[in-house]
Amino acid sequence: MKQLPGSATTAMRQRISEWFNLRTPIVLIIVATIALIFNLRSGTAQSTLFVTTVAGISSSGFADGQGVSARFNAPLGITIDGNGDIIVADFRNARVRRVTPQGAVTTIAGGASGFANGNGELARFFGPAGVAMDSVGNIIVADYGNHRIRKIDPNRNVTTIGGTGQSGRKDGPVAEAQFSQPTSVAVDDSGNIYVLDSGTNLVRKIDASGMVTTIAGSINGYADGQGSQAAFSFSMGAPQATFDLSGNLIIGDFFNSVIRRVTPGGLVTTIAGGGSEKDGPALQASFFFATAVARDNDGNIIIGDWHNAQIRKLDMTQLVVSTLAGSGIEDHADGVASQAAFVRPGGVAVASNGDIFVSDYADHCIRKISTSFPLPTPTPSPTPTPTPTPTPTPTPTPTPVPTPVPTPTPTPIPTPTPVQTILPIPAPQRSTSPIVRPAVERTTPPPTPTPTPNVTGTPLFLIENPSFETGDYSGWRVFTYFIEAGGAYVIEELDVVSDGRYALRFQANGRRLADYCAQDLSLEAGNYTLTCDVVPSFGTIATLGVDLNDGSADVTAASPSGTRASLIVNFTVLNGSTPVTIYAIGNQNRYVRSNFVVDNFRLFKRN
Repeated sequence: MKQLPGSATTAMRQRISEWFNLRTPIVLIIVATIALIFNLRSGTAQSTLFVTTVAGISSSGFADGQGVSARFNAPLGITIDGNGDIIVADFRNARVRRVTPQGAVTTIAGGASGFANGNGELARFFGPAGVAMDSVGNIIVADYGNHRIRKIDPNRNVTTIGGTGQSGRKDGPVAEAQFSQPTSVAVDDSGNIYVLDSGTNLVRKIDASGMVTTIAGSINGYADGQGSQAAFSFSMGAPQATFDLSGNLIIGDFFNSVIRRVTPGGLVTTIAGGGSEKDGPALQASFFFATAVARDNDGNIIIGDWHNAQIRKLDMTQLVVSTLAGSGIEDHADGVASQAAFVRPGGVAVASNGDIFVSDYADHCIRKISTSFPLPTPTPSPTPTPTPTPTPTPTPTPTPVPTPVPTPTPTPIPTPTPVQTILPIPAPQRSTSPIVRPAVERTTPPPTPTPTPNVTGTPLFLIENPSFETGDYSGWRVFTYFIEAGGAYVIEELDVVSDGRYALRFQANGRRLADYCAQDLSLEAGNYTLTCDVVPSFGTIATLGVDLNDGSADVTAASPSGTRASLIVNFTVLNGSTPVTIYAIGNQNRYVRSNFVVDNFRLFKRN
């Protein structure tokens, strides 16, 4: 083969080097295009939507800053202001925050928990739960723990609109009226402020003259009807509200798991939910603690489905419910909408360009759902210096891509200690790192361990942390629902620990306990026995269960109400291709200060 002249060889070498430098972004664009085409062909509503994280990380704290350097602590209600910024009620940080679409986070008002009017950080809130914009740029705030409705003007001055600070349901002039744990506010075109009063299950209105009236609701329950004939069930929950195109109030009725419509005259109807299907015709569809609602630019209602960990859409023309984003797995994952994951979407807001912003209460992040495909930004490679001596057959070597140095995660600023009792609002307690605990002086001998049930089989040690002896509950997925106070705690109580030093207690200081721990196990085909020890409080039933995840009914065993027991479940795995889920759950909805303790999980393969 004829050898190229030296200058031609050098030029060819340069062009090949440029090709390799361009290769990474070209490949990324090709992959993204293929993925987009594939998703478009799938024909689902989620196919062209993508989820990204705008600000915050999956860890609570307080910090202003850009993107992942910012910290939130249970963000709840959100809205969009006239500049397109997201206004966030940062519930447990007792602050109202601003987030630009690019992720820059600043604090508008609020400092330590408490009550005080004033400017900016000098003001005090106690659990801001809902926010709305009025026509002149004021931010209206539902101050949950203070039982008041507050206002932040454009100069960051905070004043009180209504409420005495005492929990109640009194109508009348704003200076005398009483609210009870308001969680949401919505302002109509006439300046009327609608309030969801979660402590009383009422829909209230503050009119332009400063009078407070009750529009709809009566007792904690479920009923459509006019005014006081209607009933809602969002007591101690996190309901949010918006308006439809006709000026009716749309409400996520939390515990009823339905979407309700309230006319200005107080007529209440159910427009979606309560059915047996997930998606489909509105009244055949279902939700699991419908919470957040917002109207999109086409008049449809976007819904934060709290316990399904998904974002849903109610098409107001076709009256059909569909799922926009979220796999249903409680987690933090960005990407294609159908594969993305949320934990507890508590607030939604829709921007003028159609982007949907979500406040993930339990994941402490602000997320975005949009049609923009988040392409990675390749690191440009430097142009190599040409080799002085040309070679007959140039074989270019791709420029190595340096290993990126990970950006250190900023240390969260400690959350201010509240000056009042911890706020309610249902929230999952997520696993933390193992807790280092000091040695415990036992002046009383430990109880005799609960005898191992009479099980014939081979013990299997596949359950992670079966008796919580690492001093935490790592390895378990934990959900806790509580009112006033509660959660999941590893305890050292001699009268309930059945094996070792620790046990796991689920506490709920209210009239509802529906807490559980669960984990997945990969088991080969065969017959198995699962056991655990439970100590439920008076009126509480504890259940040990196995979900084979094959469409069959769960296999369960339950304790008698309020009775300590060793529960036994026998089950059969047919082929071993699908992991099974084991769980323990406590249930009661009558007595206050309920709890159940679970300890000493054991698994046997029967002979």
